[in-house]
Amino acid sequence: MLTRRKLLNVVGATGGSVALYGVAAALGVVPTQTAAASLTLPAPRDGRNKVLILGAGIAGLVAAYELSKAGYQVDILEASERIGGRSLTLRHGDVVDEIGNRQVCQFDDEPHLYMEAGPARIPAYHTNILEYCRELGVALQTYNNSNPAAWAQFDKINGGERVRQRELQTDARGFITELLSKSISEQWLDDSLSELDGDRLLEFLTRFGDLNSDHQYAGSSRSGYANNGLMAEGLLLEPHGIEEIVASDFWRIGMNFSQAASQSSVLVPVGGMDKILDAFVAKLPNVIQTNSR
Repeated sequence: MLTRRKLLNVVGATGGSVALYGVAAALGVVPTQTAAASLTLPAPRDGRNKVLILGAGIAGLVAAYELSKAGYQVDILEASERIGGRSLTLRHGDVVDEIGNRQVCQFDDEPHLYMEAGPARIPAYHTNILEYCRELGVALQTYNNSNPAAWAQFDKINGGERVRQRELQTDARGFITELLSKSISEQWLDDSLSELDGDRLLEFLTRFGDLNSDHQYAGSSRSGYANNGLMAEGLLLEPHGIEEIVASDFWRIGMNFSQAASQSSVLVPVGGMDKILDAFVAKLPNVIQTNSR
Protein backbone atom coordinates (compact mmCIF):
# COMPACT_ATOMS: atom_id res chain seq x y z
CA MET A 1 0.00 0.00 0.00
CA LEU A 2 1.36 3.43 -0.96
CA THR A 3 0.89 5.73 2.01
CA ARG A 4 1.31 9.49 1.98
CA ARG A 5 4.71 9.07 3.67
CA LYS A 6 5.91 6.63 0.99
CA LEU A 7 4.54 8.88 -1.75
CA LEU A 8 6.43 11.90 -0.43
CA ASN A 9 9.61 9.84 -0.07
CA VAL A 10 9.39 8.68 -3.68
CA VAL A 11 8.62 12.16 -5.00
CA GLY A 12 11.50 13.68 -3.01
CA ALA A 13 13.96 11.04 -4.21
CA THR A 14 13.06 11.39 -7.88
CA GLY A 15 11.89 14.98 -8.28
CA GLY A 16 13.91 16.92 -5.73
CA SER A 17 12.82 19.35 -3.07
CA VAL A 18 10.63 21.51 -5.33
CA ALA A 19 8.54 18.53 -6.41
CA LEU A 20 8.33 17.33 -2.81
CA TYR A 21 7.23 20.76 -1.59
CA GLY A 22 4.60 21.01 -4.31
CA VAL A 23 3.09 17.60 -3.59
CA ALA A 24 3.12 18.33 0.14
CA ALA A 25 1.33 21.63 -0.55
CA ALA A 26 -1.27 19.87 -2.69
CA LEU A 27 -1.91 17.46 0.19
CA GLY A 28 -2.03 20.30 2.73
CA VAL A 29 0.91 19.15 4.85
CA VAL A 30 3.49 21.90 4.20
CA PRO A 31 4.75 23.61 7.38
CA THR A 32 4.70 27.37 7.73
CA GLN A 33 7.78 29.50 7.05
CA THR A 34 10.16 29.67 10.01
CA ALA A 35 10.83 33.15 11.37
CA ALA A 36 13.97 34.47 13.02
CA ALA A 37 14.33 33.27 16.60
CA SER A 38 14.36 35.86 19.37
CA LEU A 39 17.00 35.55 22.08
CA THR A 40 16.90 36.97 25.58
CA LEU A 41 19.77 35.93 27.87
CA PRO A 42 19.59 36.20 31.67
CA ALA A 43 21.64 38.96 33.25
CA PRO A 44 24.82 38.04 35.20
CA ARG A 45 24.32 36.94 38.80
CA ASP A 46 26.59 36.76 41.87
CA GLY A 47 29.34 38.72 40.11
CA ARG A 48 29.95 35.91 37.65
CA ASN A 49 29.91 38.06 34.55
CA LYS A 50 33.08 37.04 32.65
CA VAL A 51 32.89 34.74 29.63
CA LEU A 52 35.75 33.46 27.46
CA ILE A 53 34.83 32.39 23.93
CA LEU A 54 37.12 30.21 21.83
CA GLY A 55 36.96 31.05 18.14
CA ALA A 56 36.02 34.24 16.28
CA GLY A 57 33.89 32.66 13.60
CA ILE A 58 30.28 33.75 13.09
CA ALA A 59 29.12 31.57 16.02
CA GLY A 60 31.71 33.09 18.36
CA LEU A 61 30.91 36.63 17.27
CA VAL A 62 27.18 36.10 17.71
CA ALA A 63 27.72 34.61 21.17
CA ALA A 64 29.93 37.52 22.19
CA TYR A 65 27.46 40.06 20.81
CA GLU A 66 24.47 38.57 22.64
CA LEU A 67 26.35 38.07 25.90
CA SER A 68 27.64 41.65 25.77
CA LYS A 69 24.11 42.94 25.32
CA ALA A 70 23.07 40.94 28.37
CA GLY A 71 25.78 42.60 30.49
CA TYR A 72 28.61 40.09 30.43
CA GLN A 73 32.31 40.93 30.05
CA VAL A 74 33.42 38.94 27.03
CA ASP A 75 36.77 38.01 25.52
CA ILE A 76 37.39 35.97 22.36
CA LEU A 77 40.55 33.97 21.67
CA GLU A 78 41.11 33.16 17.99
CA ALA A 79 43.89 30.71 17.11
CA SER A 80 44.45 32.00 13.56
CA GLU A 81 45.58 35.40 12.38
CA ARG A 82 42.15 36.40 11.16
CA ILE A 83 38.53 36.34 12.28
CA GLY A 84 35.57 34.85 10.44
CA GLY A 85 36.25 31.12 10.56
CA ARG A 86 34.89 29.53 7.40
CA SER A 87 33.70 32.94 6.21
CA LEU A 88 36.58 34.33 4.17
CA THR A 89 36.43 37.30 1.79
CA LEU A 90 39.69 37.85 -0.08
CA ARG A 91 40.85 41.24 -1.36
CA HIS A 92 43.99 42.72 -2.89
CA GLY A 93 47.06 41.93 -0.81
CA ASP A 94 45.37 39.36 1.43
CA VAL A 95 47.55 36.39 2.38
CA VAL A 96 46.14 32.88 2.18
CA ASP A 97 48.06 30.21 4.04
CA GLU A 98 45.47 27.67 5.14
CA ILE A 99 47.48 24.50 4.40
CA GLY A 100 51.10 25.69 4.24
CA ASN A 101 50.93 26.93 0.65
CA ARG A 102 51.25 30.69 1.11
CA GLN A 103 49.65 32.84 -1.59
CA VAL A 104 49.04 36.57 -1.93
CA CYS A 105 45.99 37.91 -3.75
CA GLN A 106 47.26 39.85 -6.76
CA PHE A 107 44.02 41.16 -8.29
CA ASP A 108 43.57 44.93 -8.54
CA ASP A 109 43.05 47.03 -5.44
CA GLU A 110 39.45 48.11 -6.06
CA PRO A 111 36.64 47.99 -3.48
CA HIS A 112 34.33 46.07 -5.82
CA LEU A 113 36.92 43.37 -6.59
CA TYR A 114 36.93 40.53 -4.09
CA MET A 115 36.53 36.77 -3.95
CA GLU A 116 34.39 34.79 -1.53
CA ALA A 117 36.53 31.79 -0.54
CA GLY A 118 33.92 30.72 2.01
CA PRO A 119 30.14 31.21 2.07
CA ALA A 120 29.09 33.48 -0.78
CA ARG A 121 25.35 33.90 -0.33
CA ILE A 122 22.60 33.84 2.30
CA PRO A 123 19.52 31.73 1.51
CA ALA A 124 16.11 32.87 2.68
CA TYR A 125 15.81 30.26 5.41
CA HIS A 126 18.91 31.58 7.22
CA THR A 127 16.54 33.86 9.05
CA ASN A 128 18.75 34.49 12.08
CA ILE A 129 21.77 35.86 10.21
CA LEU A 130 19.42 37.92 8.04
CA GLU A 131 17.93 39.38 11.22
CA TYR A 132 21.42 40.23 12.50
CA CYS A 133 22.14 42.00 9.20
CA ARG A 134 19.01 44.09 9.73
CA GLU A 135 19.87 44.79 13.38
CA LEU A 136 23.49 45.73 12.62
CA GLY A 137 22.67 47.76 9.52
CA VAL A 138 24.43 45.51 6.99
CA ALA A 139 23.09 46.43 3.55
CA LEU A 140 22.00 43.44 1.44
CA GLN A 141 21.37 42.96 -2.26
CA THR A 142 19.98 40.14 -4.36
CA TYR A 143 22.28 37.71 -6.13
CA ASN A 144 21.44 35.86 -9.33
CA ASN A 145 22.26 32.36 -8.16
CA SER A 146 20.63 30.24 -10.84
CA ASN A 147 20.04 30.84 -14.54
CA PRO A 148 17.79 28.33 -16.37
CA ALA A 149 18.90 29.85 -19.67
CA ALA A 150 22.53 28.91 -18.99
CA TRP A 151 24.08 26.10 -21.01
CA ALA A 152 24.80 22.59 -19.75
CA GLN A 153 26.92 20.01 -21.57
CA PHE A 154 27.09 16.28 -20.91
CA ASP A 155 28.50 13.64 -23.24
CA LYS A 156 25.50 11.34 -22.84
CA ILE A 157 22.76 13.77 -23.80
CA ASN A 158 21.93 15.52 -27.07
CA GLY A 159 24.90 13.87 -28.77
CA GLY A 160 27.30 15.75 -26.52
CA GLU A 161 26.04 19.14 -27.73
CA ARG A 162 25.16 21.82 -25.20
CA VAL A 163 21.59 22.17 -23.93
CA ARG A 164 19.75 24.94 -22.10
CA GLN A 165 19.30 23.96 -18.46
CA ARG A 166 15.60 24.80 -18.63
CA GLU A 167 15.12 22.09 -21.27
CA LEU A 168 16.53 19.36 -19.04
CA GLN A 169 14.72 20.62 -15.95
CA THR A 170 11.38 20.84 -17.76
CA ASP A 171 11.69 17.47 -19.47
CA ALA A 172 12.77 15.66 -16.30
CA ARG A 173 9.87 17.22 -14.41
CA GLY A 174 7.46 16.28 -17.18
CA PHE A 175 8.42 12.62 -17.37
CA ILE A 176 8.50 12.19 -13.59
CA THR A 177 5.03 13.68 -13.18
CA GLU A 178 3.72 11.60 -16.09
CA LEU A 179 4.78 8.43 -14.32
CA LEU A 180 3.27 9.58 -11.04
CA SER A 181 0.01 10.74 -12.64
CA LYS A 182 -0.40 7.33 -14.32
CA SER A 183 -0.11 5.65 -10.95
CA ILE A 184 -2.88 7.87 -9.60
CA SER A 185 -5.18 7.42 -12.59
CA GLU A 186 -4.74 3.66 -12.29
CA GLN A 187 -5.99 3.94 -8.68
CA TRP A 188 -2.77 2.95 -6.98
CA LEU A 189 -3.55 5.29 -4.14
CA ASP A 190 -7.24 4.57 -3.55
CA ASP A 191 -6.63 2.69 -0.32
CA SER A 192 -4.56 5.42 1.29
CA LEU A 193 -5.60 8.72 -0.30
CA SER A 194 -9.12 10.11 -0.35
CA GLU A 195 -10.82 10.85 -3.67
CA LEU A 196 -10.34 14.56 -3.04
CA ASP A 197 -6.63 14.06 -2.35
CA GLY A 198 -6.22 12.05 -5.55
CA ASP A 199 -8.07 14.59 -7.72
CA ARG A 200 -6.12 17.49 -6.30
CA LEU A 201 -2.82 15.67 -6.65
CA LEU A 202 -3.55 14.70 -10.25
CA GLU A 203 -4.44 18.30 -11.13
CA PHE A 204 -1.30 19.50 -9.42
CA LEU A 205 0.88 17.01 -11.32
CA THR A 206 -0.71 17.98 -14.64
CA ARG A 207 0.14 21.64 -14.07
CA PHE A 208 3.51 20.97 -12.45
CA GLY A 209 4.77 18.79 -15.30
CA ASP A 210 2.79 20.55 -18.07
CA LEU A 211 1.14 17.27 -19.09
CA ASN A 212 -1.46 17.03 -21.87
CA SER A 213 -5.09 15.97 -21.38
CA ASP A 214 -4.03 12.31 -21.48
CA HIS A 215 -1.59 12.94 -18.64
CA GLN A 216 1.36 12.43 -20.97
CA TYR A 217 4.43 14.60 -21.35
CA ALA A 218 4.97 15.63 -24.96
CA GLY A 219 7.12 18.72 -24.53
CA SER A 220 6.48 22.12 -23.00
CA SER A 221 6.77 25.79 -23.86
CA ARG A 222 8.76 26.13 -20.62
CA SER A 223 11.72 24.63 -22.46
CA GLY A 224 11.54 27.21 -25.23
CA TYR A 225 10.78 26.85 -28.94
CA ALA A 226 12.58 25.39 -31.92
CA ASN A 227 11.61 28.46 -33.98
CA ASN A 228 10.93 32.07 -33.11
CA GLY A 229 7.17 31.82 -33.65
CA LEU A 230 7.03 35.20 -35.38
CA MET A 231 5.89 34.28 -38.91
CA ALA A 232 4.53 30.85 -38.02
CA GLU A 233 3.08 29.10 -35.01
CA GLY A 234 5.71 28.34 -32.39
CA LEU A 235 7.16 24.84 -32.65
CA LEU A 236 8.01 23.20 -29.35
CA LEU A 237 11.43 21.73 -28.87
CA GLU A 238 11.59 17.95 -29.09
CA PRO A 239 11.78 16.64 -25.50
CA HIS A 240 14.97 15.01 -24.33
CA GLY A 241 14.18 11.43 -23.41
CA ILE A 242 14.15 10.44 -19.77
CA GLU A 243 16.75 7.78 -20.61
CA GLU A 244 19.11 10.51 -21.83
CA ILE A 245 18.49 12.70 -18.83
CA VAL A 246 19.12 9.87 -16.35
CA ALA A 247 22.23 8.76 -18.28
CA SER A 248 23.68 12.25 -18.01
CA ASP A 249 24.86 13.77 -14.73
CA PHE A 250 22.67 16.85 -14.97
CA TRP A 251 20.28 15.54 -12.30
CA ARG A 252 23.23 15.09 -9.93
CA ILE A 253 24.66 18.58 -10.47
CA GLY A 254 22.39 21.19 -12.02
CA MET A 255 18.82 19.99 -11.66
CA ASN A 256 18.37 20.69 -7.94
CA PHE A 257 21.11 23.29 -7.44
CA SER A 258 18.73 26.19 -6.95
CA GLN A 259 16.18 24.36 -4.82
CA ALA A 260 17.77 24.18 -1.37
CA ALA A 261 20.57 26.28 0.13
CA SER A 262 21.17 27.88 -3.24
CA GLN A 263 17.61 28.78 -4.16
CA SER A 264 16.88 32.06 -5.93
CA SER A 265 16.84 34.66 -4.95
CA VAL A 266 19.57 34.65 -2.38
CA LEU A 267 21.03 37.71 -0.66
CA VAL A 268 24.59 38.95 -0.28
CA PRO A 269 25.99 41.86 1.73
CA VAL A 270 26.84 44.86 -0.44
CA GLY A 271 30.62 44.79 -0.80
CA GLY A 272 31.30 41.26 0.47
CA MET A 273 30.43 38.78 3.19
CA ASP A 274 33.07 40.28 5.47
CA LYS A 275 30.78 43.28 5.96
CA ILE A 276 28.88 41.08 8.43
CA LEU A 277 32.11 40.43 10.34
CA ASP A 278 32.92 44.14 10.33
CA ALA A 279 29.50 44.94 11.78
CA PHE A 280 29.93 42.49 14.65
CA VAL A 281 33.49 43.67 15.37
CA ALA A 282 32.27 47.28 15.55
CA LYS A 283 30.00 46.19 18.41
CA LEU A 284 32.82 44.30 20.17
CA PRO A 285 35.73 46.74 20.62
CA ASN A 286 38.91 45.33 22.22
CA VAL A 287 37.30 41.93 22.66
CA ILE A 288 39.04 39.71 20.05
CA GLN A 289 42.61 38.48 20.35
CA THR A 290 43.96 36.68 17.26
CA ASN A 291 47.00 34.36 17.02
CA SER A 292 45.99 33.01 20.39
CA ARG A 293 46.01 29.25 20.75
